[in-house]
Amino acid sequence: KHPPALFLLAKTNCLHLEQLCYSLFGKSPIKGSKLDINIDLTGSGNNLYAIVNSLDGQILIKAGPGDFLNSNDGLTNVFTSILNGVISFDKKTSSTSFTCAVINLNVINGIAKATNGIGIEAASVNVLGSGTLDLRNGRINFSINPQNILSGKIDLSSFSMAQLMKITGTITNPKISLDPTSLLSAGESIATELATKLPGMGLPTGLTSIIT
Repeated sequence: KHPPALFLLAKTNCLHLEQLCYSLFGKSPIKGSKLDINIDLTGSGNNLYAIVNSLDGQILIKAGPGDFLNSNDGLTNVFTSILNGVISFDKKTSSTSFTCAVINLNVINGIAKATNGIGIEAASVNVLGSGTLDLRNGRINFSINPQNILSGKIDLSSFSMAQLMKITGTITNPKISLDPTSLLSAGESIATELATKLPGMGLPTGLTSIIT
């Protein structure tokens, strides 16, 4: 006799990220932006623990285009803190545009893994991230690597510069740490990585690379 099986297929199209943030936080660090979520998971087992341990599939989240609001007074949630850390922005301007953002997690045996599967393509920075989400216990371990693409001279007194970031802990209690020495200069490594993988998912050229 085969154990019970779970087939989870969920798909949303064109949710409004700004409105969702308002619903969750009372204020949004994002202006505009669509949000698409696709979840395709299968598992089997005689109890919930066994099912979660056997989960395989994919979790894919796409957002954009939109604007990151450079001033986020009163917002102290983890989502805003992450964006503040990995996006470079001019404090004298109201917002920084982004073309697309992607989280692509491949799930095997209950562990969701992103290998350069997290990306943001913004006016000031390209971002790639990797790591794991253990669906069995909620533990997370992600490294986020931004690369500033600002041209010309930069007045550091008026800019908030992107920094290397580690996100650890659990989903319900995440810990964020920044590397204050990593005021990254313009370069080609992340831009090249963003531009050279799989095309054809209806995304801007850069972030088609991480939908594999």
